[in-house]
Amino acid sequence: MKSGCRGKEKKRWFGLAMRERLFFLDDIAIIGGSFFLTLGVCSLESAFAKSPPSLPVPPPSSVTRVVPPLPQFRVQSRALLEKTSSLNQRVNINPETLLRPQVEPSIASQPTNPHHLVVGFEDALNGVLAFDFAPAIARSRDGGRTWLSPKGGAILPNPPGFTWGNRSLAGYLAAGNLAVSWGLGDVLYVSTLGFHDNSFPPNKDCSGGGLYVYRSEDGGATWTLPAYGPAVPNTQTIFRDKGYIAVDANPLSPFAGNLYMTWDDDTYSGCPQNFFQNFLRRDISFSLSSDGGATWTKPIVLASGCLIAPVPAVAVNGDIFVVWYDCNGSDVRQMVRRSTNGGLSFQSAVAAASGLRPLPNPLVGSAFRVPAAFPAIATDPTSAKAVYVTWASDNGPSQADVFVSRSLDSGVTWNSKPVRVNDDPIGNPRDQFFPWITAGVDGAVLVMWGDDRLDLANPGGKLYDIFMAESVDHGASFGANIRVSTSSSNPDFDGFGGTFIGDYFGLAAAGVPVWGDTRNGNLDIFAVPLLTGKPLPGDFDGDDDVDRNDLNVLLVDRNKRVGSSVCGAACDLDGDGQITVLDGRKLVLLCTRFGCATEL
Repeated sequence: MKSGCRGKEKKRWFGLAMRERLFFLDDIAIIGGSFFLTLGVCSLESAFAKSPPSLPVPPPSSVTRVVPPLPQFRVQSRALLEKTSSLNQRVNINPETLLRPQVEPSIASQPTNPHHLVVGFEDALNGVLAFDFAPAIARSRDGGRTWLSPKGGAILPNPPGFTWGNRSLAGYLAAGNLAVSWGLGDVLYVSTLGFHDNSFPPNKDCSGGGLYVYRSEDGGATWTLPAYGPAVPNTQTIFRDKGYIAVDANPLSPFAGNLYMTWDDDTYSGCPQNFFQNFLRRDISFSLSSDGGATWTKPIVLASGCLIAPVPAVAVNGDIFVVWYDCNGSDVRQMVRRSTNGGLSFQSAVAAASGLRPLPNPLVGSAFRVPAAFPAIATDPTSAKAVYVTWASDNGPSQADVFVSRSLDSGVTWNSKPVRVNDDPIGNPRDQFFPWITAGVDGAVLVMWGDDRLDLANPGGKLYDIFMAESVDHGASFGANIRVSTSSSNPDFDGFGGTFIGDYFGLAAAGVPVWGDTRNGNLDIFAVPLLTGKPLPGDFDGDDDVDRNDLNVLLVDRNKRVGSSVCGAACDLDGDGQITVLDGRKLVLLCTRFGCATEL
């Protein structure tokens, strides 16, 4: 095995879902420029037994993740800066970490109520022992207009035997690569890495931590660890990385409720595990749980070699698709495998796209690291055979573009020519990155991404915004791009010297995008609320909230038939023709604030 500085480090990104159509303002000014840093990083050329890859294997999170420094300044007026348009809302609300960075958001919406949202992200903690990343949760019950922490606080419960905190200490674990997926009813799951710095492992033990999967049975209000430890533990020679999950949320599926997880298995010759010294191989692995995350099957290896960052997705008929970035040989491809039996076995891998060019890392004009054509995947609720893959790859000098490839025959064949999603001029020296994709219940396909096209002051582009685009012809073409961020972000304010804004953004099935945003002077998680023009269920007084006032409206007509009531059919939540205490109880479940309607 050889190491050196022949290539540039490569990383990855993730994918998720979305639905409703959005309406946004597009006339917001850009923030002024700033300085930028250059970043030199080494890559590894690994020796494999067969067909050595000519492309470098991307490093794992334990190598590339940076512990954020303490903040060196305070924003002059956080209250003033946060008086932004209601089209953008800050998601992270933990008061103890507002001046620290939050990165890599993943978001899921409840299939039966798109106004119920949960976001997972990495939250940089304070304190000497806790000076590192922990897994954090925020939730909304009103489509992203307001955000709440779980009842136990923003940080997920500590795993048995450890505390979330400093990766360099034996009793602590750092978190990374959160992924959120909603299941049946009020059940949802969050996966996260829990790891030590295994290049300098505390007590010379590399087996601490692994992949943890948390479960909530009340829409994100409380969380447990059903496996009472890691779902898949690390070992002295294997580091689990890039975990991602998907749930079969269709109650009519033969595998309804099954939970699927994919990840990278990095094998080393021993402990310490140093990617540039004793890394041996990487496998893409898969496991499933049919009991709510309590137990997991023996992992299946889906692929090996030069590859990274698998992402699973579940079709409406229960089929499973897994996509990953593949750099074996001299070609960069998006590879997909399909399972038709609930993950017991998989069909042969098929290339969803090939002949891709990795992104420059960092992008021209910036210093933060970016993925190198890593994919995300979405299935179509209107067709079990429709599957979509997106990624960002190099498309000319100083130009990263977002592409989509589709299959309409369950992944057997794919586009011969991927569709370019961003609509700035071809050859424009500006970049698009960190894409996320979904298909809605109406079959509309949507993509969101980071985009620096509006920055005309910095060569190559630096200040970034968030854009989205929609396809109404099953991914054959995409409409006009829409700017959804109300303020441009300067990556130099990321809290990491401009080198790390996370590795991915996110998009919910309900149509709510989330991203890392620096408008407040460091990285926060921001979202665009669900703006569909539809009334919020239970909002009888029209104030965009479901609270005690709405309950009072219902109680005025208590024990009346719908035809003789003031509120009318809107208050007949159970549809029995009468407004009763049963409708009041259903209204409590729609409440968007803690304790807002607890008495009948």
